[in-house]
Amino acid sequence: MIRTGILLLLLATTALPQEDLGRPYWVSTPPRASAALARAREAAANRAWSAAAKALQEVCDEFPDSFANYAKGRYVGTRKWALELLSSMPADVRVEYERLYGRPAQALLGKALAANDRAGLYEVVRRFEATEAGLTAILALADRALLRGQPAEARLLLSRVRNLHPEAAIRPAVQQRVAMAAARDESQGGPAPTEAERAAPLPEFPAHLAEAWPMIGGNARRSRIAPDLVLRETQYILPYEINERLLYDPPLPNYGNPMGARNLDLESWNKHWRDFNPVRPVIARGMLVHHDGSRVVATNLYDADEERWRYPPDADSAMRGRTNLSNIFSPVIEDGVVYAALETERPFVSQKLQGVPITYYLPVRRLVALRLETGEVIWEHDLPYDAVGSSENLLARLSVVGAPLVRGDRVYVPACYSEGTFHTFLLAVDRHTGEPIHTTRISIGQQELNLFGRQLQESVATPIAEADGVLYYGTNLGIIVAVDALLGSPLWLSAYPIVKIEKTYRWFEAPRRWPLIDNQAPMVSGDLLLVAPADVRHILCLERRSGRVRWTLAYHSVSRLGFSVSTLQAVDEERVYVSGEGGVAAIWLRDDPGGAYAAGSVAWRHIFSDASDPGTGHGVLAHNGL
Repeated sequence: MIRTGILLLLLATTALPQEDLGRPYWVSTPPRASAALARAREAAANRAWSAAAKALQEVCDEFPDSFANYAKGRYVGTRKWALELLSSMPADVRVEYERLYGRPAQALLGKALAANDRAGLYEVVRRFEATEAGLTAILALADRALLRGQPAEARLLLSRVRNLHPEAAIRPAVQQRVAMAAARDESQGGPAPTEAERAAPLPEFPAHLAEAWPMIGGNARRSRIAPDLVLRETQYILPYEINERLLYDPPLPNYGNPMGARNLDLESWNKHWRDFNPVRPVIARGMLVHHDGSRVVATNLYDADEERWRYPPDADSAMRGRTNLSNIFSPVIEDGVVYAALETERPFVSQKLQGVPITYYLPVRRLVALRLETGEVIWEHDLPYDAVGSSENLLARLSVVGAPLVRGDRVYVPACYSEGTFHTFLLAVDRHTGEPIHTTRISIGQQELNLFGRQLQESVATPIAEADGVLYYGTNLGIIVAVDALLGSPLWLSAYPIVKIEKTYRWFEAPRRWPLIDNQAPMVSGDLLLVAPADVRHILCLERRSGRVRWTLAYHSVSRLGFSVSTLQAVDEERVYVSGEGGVAAIWLRDDPGGAYAAGSVAWRHIFSDASDPGTGHGVLAHNGL
């Protein structure tokens, strides 16, 4: 009787206020970092060169992974800001900076070089990149990467030289390194060299040296052009019906809500689950590889009944948690290795009060690398899940919440852990060993809660995009962020107003904000970034350098486009292409210099069928990247 009374009291009371949940109410903005940046500017204005240099170094030493407020809703990485200030200040500040920190930087560099310590060289770059020792460390790391057949890493390093050491960037020896790294990276599937990277001719090497050192001859063994056509970049995006899925505590039927909360019954929940959980298989070397969250399965591309392998061998399909947005079910294949984020088993018993769930099962996903031909494990993050944070190893708490991005010799993934709110991170690991390289903490955010203040479902971020050494992704919790791919230090963070999370009234769960657009990686075009977050009703066009929003396009643009946008398809130098049920359209990215059109306006549109036609909807989208 007492328990029943408690339940009735809870159901008759407004739940925890949720108006502000989902906003970035926690971003690391240490007051000392902002104060140091302000002191540096003031000291430089007063010609106090030494004080300015010391304040900037304080930021690089103590706050390399923090943010500073820049404008409403926008933040700048403190290390990035400090180095930009150093570059823009009078040359006297740079001279004093070298005098103060050149010697300790050289000592750290000498120790790292003597021990052949790669981590030590990166520490020199992280702390003292603007010194001569920092330049030497960059070149030493780039040479090391080239000799080890890691041109993408070398390219990342060398692209930094022109930022803080422009006089060194024009040296012939540096230009040759840049051209060599870009050419080799392209041969391994990286982007084509830019005009700046082609400025110097590649050095000539004897034929016998090219044979002995395949990387010098273009690294033909890992070239994209192979005798047996490798379709590792061809992805078929298919809605894939999974009948064996298992939902823990699905929503109960809607018994009506006089307070007006919009709840969905079990049938509606299952429909939305299917709409936003298509499995995305990948085709490679005559196999179709897919995973559903708990297992990876490889089948014969030409005979679906012939299963080549599965991992784990005894795993059955069991998507055990509530999950919107499908990209975590997307494997990535690179050079004969399959990378996937698989659910790890952990004990869970749902707490209930009179049959009403208090807690929900939130999946924990970890990275695994498997050989494409056999399914053999190369490495995996199989640490026991640490729910209370007692472990010093952050990997024990983090769950991968997005598809992996393989770039060069690294794998990048968005990750988070739940502790009343979602703590979001960007994780980089060595793709050959699985060892963590850097982990960047981004922010805290929230989603819908139940009457007891518990999270209803897993938080899933957008996939990560990489361009010019910068990583871009959205947390789908009100944040878009840019991160230095090499060091993991944040560059900028941009917050946007999310779709309001409605309160829980008499029902025990908050009404769900179903996504309206496919969850996909941001897209880059020149100086612009296109992002389609799931927790807002607009595609956002931002400046890549600062994160400032240029223009937006509403998903429900029926009056402008003639259809509702459901997919951000592609982008080129002038336009972004969107599609929906019944049409496709192109949107201008930038203002026309002659004034003929404005950024964000419709370039053209094509309505190919009635959007209300039940036959229109999910089909097959094939993208061939070769």
